[in-house]
Amino acid sequence: MMHLHTPTYDPANPAPVRSTHFLGIHPAVNHKSQTQLNVWQTLVQDYYAVFNASHLGIQSPADADEFQQKLQA
Repeated sequence: MMHLHTPTYDPANPAPVRSTHFLGIHPAVNHKSQTQLNVWQTLVQDYYAVFNASHLGIQSPADADEFQQKLQA
């Protein structure tokens, strides 16, 4: 799971809130470690690209290199 600050869409409370996002389950061609690592790296890059393109990401961009620090077990 990953925690991000996201807008509330509430005009009375415009401050971003902390929200939890689950990364989901994605199929892989095989179950080799290298294949799974490559899929994770692609997903992480995609998630960060989408976030950084949002208005919150433009104001405060996130770095995909920090992803591992933000993971929770």
